[in-house]
Amino acid sequence: MTRARLTVSCRAGAHLVAACVRLLPRAPRSAAAAAGPALAMVAFISLAAVQTAVAVPYALQVQAQPQRPRADGVEPCAITVRVTDPLGAPVRDGTQVTFVATLGTLDPQTALTAGGIARTELKSITAGRAEVSILVEGQRDKIIIEFVGVPAKPPPKPAPMVKIVGKYVAYSADYDCITATDDAQAQHGALKIEAGNLQYEVARGVLKAQHSVRITGGGATLEGERACYRVATCEGVLLRAQDAVERIAFRADDLRASAPGAAQASDFLPTDTSSTNTWVVAREAIVFPNERIQFANARLYVGNRRIFSLPHYVTPLIGQRSLLNQVFSVSSGGGVNLDLPFYYHANESHAGSLHLIRRAAGSYGYGRTGWSLGLEEQYRLSNSSRGKLAVDDLTDSTRSFRLDHQIEFSPRSRVNMGLNYYRWDSSYPAALTGRAFYTQRLRGADLSVIGLTSAIGGTTSWSLDGNTRWTPKPIFRTGINYDLSANLGYGSSQYGYGGGLCLGGGVGLTPREWNVTRSTAASLDLAQQFTWAQIGGPCTTFDARAMLRQSLGVLGAATLSYDYTLSRGGYYATYGREQLSLNAYLNQGMVWRASGFASYSLDLNSLFASGNVSYRLPLQMNGSGQSPWRLDLRGSYTAFGVAKSMSSRIAIGRALGRYEALVCFSPNGSYGYGSYGYGYGRGKTFWVEFAPLGF
Repeated sequence: MTRARLTVSCRAGAHLVAACVRLLPRAPRSAAAAAGPALAMVAFISLAAVQTAVAVPYALQVQAQPQRPRADGVEPCAITVRVTDPLGAPVRDGTQVTFVATLGTLDPQTALTAGGIARTELKSITAGRAEVSILVEGQRDKIIIEFVGVPAKPPPKPAPMVKIVGKYVAYSADYDCITATDDAQAQHGALKIEAGNLQYEVARGVLKAQHSVRITGGGATLEGERACYRVATCEGVLLRAQDAVERIAFRADDLRASAPGAAQASDFLPTDTSSTNTWVVAREAIVFPNERIQFANARLYVGNRRIFSLPHYVTPLIGQRSLLNQVFSVSSGGGVNLDLPFYYHANESHAGSLHLIRRAAGSYGYGRTGWSLGLEEQYRLSNSSRGKLAVDDLTDSTRSFRLDHQIEFSPRSRVNMGLNYYRWDSSYPAALTGRAFYTQRLRGADLSVIGLTSAIGGTTSWSLDGNTRWTPKPIFRTGINYDLSANLGYGSSQYGYGGGLCLGGGVGLTPREWNVTRSTAASLDLAQQFTWAQIGGPCTTFDARAMLRQSLGVLGAATLSYDYTLSRGGYYATYGREQLSLNAYLNQGMVWRASGFASYSLDLNSLFASGNVSYRLPLQMNGSGQSPWRLDLRGSYTAFGVAKSMSSRIAIGRALGRYEALVCFSPNGSYGYGSYGYGYGRGKTFWVEFAPLGF
């Protein structure tokens, strides 16, 4: 069962300001004027405010698909966040959205909005409830995702990396697959697999071995003809041919036998990568799942031509993936945006690189426009402690840095920390922001503590909030579950506005999901929140969500939801929101895919809809039956009162290795493409783009 709540509470810092500002359009002019100091305070949490000196409140809409993913480490839960301004219009492209989960692995943990939308994927090998928090410049929302399917025995904790060596090691960028031959070996923790031929499918996390397979680990040895091994669950299956084909399932910790695996026949057959256009050939490859691939003595080939050779090379596995580990886009409207790295060191615990960066005028995201030199250090202190330090503008007085660190104390507790220092222009004061997010899975409850702080121009703001949510329990045999929550917060802020103590508690009711038909399910989610703030007084908030989910079989799924929020007390007597949302995702393999999102606000009479369709044209099909040509249609529509706007874009693209060149047409010249919004609002009807490969 998925639950998404926007908690309205009068607590310190940006949380209070965001909630209050959201009500300004409905408040008297005097109240709006009085909130001026609060608006200024948001500048301490928001980079956008540092650049524009205007604070912008945001509204967050969170959707998850599927609602109840399998806890197999393979099936992802796609989380979509739409960030809008008070009028329902999408925020600027490049707004940073941070995700933190109490269970599973997020990819990516930080995303930039495009058309107001940011996305991530959550996977887990452990069944249970994952609470995902979404942070956008000081504002926070959360959604709860239930992973189903508890394994008979908990698998051992996966090792942090997979090391692949051989006389020939090559990475196919087109198929996202590493091949090793001639004395090939793969090492995952204490497990070693030797074979005549090895392949590792990076996205699936599946290792395949053929010809004279030898598996060792924990003092035991297995031998056979073929094997497949899943890195996320540390489980594999070995095929041994004697009088008949023997199927041996094993676990990585000590090669002890396990229940027969769910491997299919295709899992034992090598992937045909002969039509690959772009290769990285190296002495060894180290894969950090959901992070990056590191190559030693790397040589890049496009076709049969060698492009360059480097002692170290790294390609990312999160965010905008591209073979050259670059953000490289060019359009006739936005210009060239690129990030060229040179790795001076890379091993199992550390990867360091210098970056030659050029940001085009009008582009969004971190950093100033023009040329600059950056530094990035990715480090791993232990299997459970890792982070990244990035420094921009090394040679300029406007240099800034970002530090992100994550520690997993145990499978049940972790902490995410971040420290950002910005100084994009010498005329603006430097801004320092920090955050720390701690989660602990207790027996029967989840505990989370979040701390935020910021300093700009000699003033500071900070807040500390703790929240406990108890595991849902049934109400006798009624088929209804209830859960309880409690929170405590304290903070200080500029001008003395919004600081002080905040106490709160809540109760939620969730009736059992109702299967209307075999492919249709309905659910209801009710929640009542009580809050008392030192400044603002008592406040009660009621949330309700009714959801209808329709499975479309192998094509995808669609979800229709109704959300209602009613708040009483606090700074304003009454505040209510009503909204209908429709979210759909369809695809047919690598032939076509489509997605759409629409929301209608009943109280504000505002509508927003966006969608895209991508179709692989049946031209120049390669050996695997895929075409490099793609037709891409995108559009959005916004209506708020009498104000209406619509934008659309048609593009034809051709894949060039891990990149794609597109010719774009927008009838009104107001639609962009990609997370950097090239062409957006620049009055271009036709333009050309070159970016990392999409669908």
